[in-house]
Amino acid sequence: MKRTGQQHQGAQLGIVGPERTQDLATSHPDLSGIDQTGGRVALSFTKYKSDGVNIYCQRENDTDWVLLARATVSPFMDNRPLLQTGKPELRRYTAVFMLKDQEIGQYSDDLVINCAP
Repeated sequence: MKRTGQQHQGAQLGIVGPERTQDLATSHPDLSGIDQTGGRVALSFTKYKSDGVNIYCQRENDTDWVLLARATVSPFMDNRPLLQTGKPELRRYTAVFMLKDQEIGQYSDDLVINCAP
């Protein structure tokens, strides 16, 4: 790890705390989103040291979660149009970390977004 001048001085003085680490096996992504109207939703997530996240979605009338995407860069844009043009819909999202093509850790808290026309 390359240290900046301040980090190096802090280490010399003994005042640099430990690097923050995240145990992917016991944690979950923090997921947030913003409705951008017309069915577009910007989803932001924490990646930590994972390869990315799998994002799942459940629309109002869906009975199962559907894998929406594997996202490696935040924010991820859900650009799907509304099921019925001009009618708002609720979408529920969740995400889980990915590491070496395997899901790891816990699913994020459910995020409900009201998509406006």
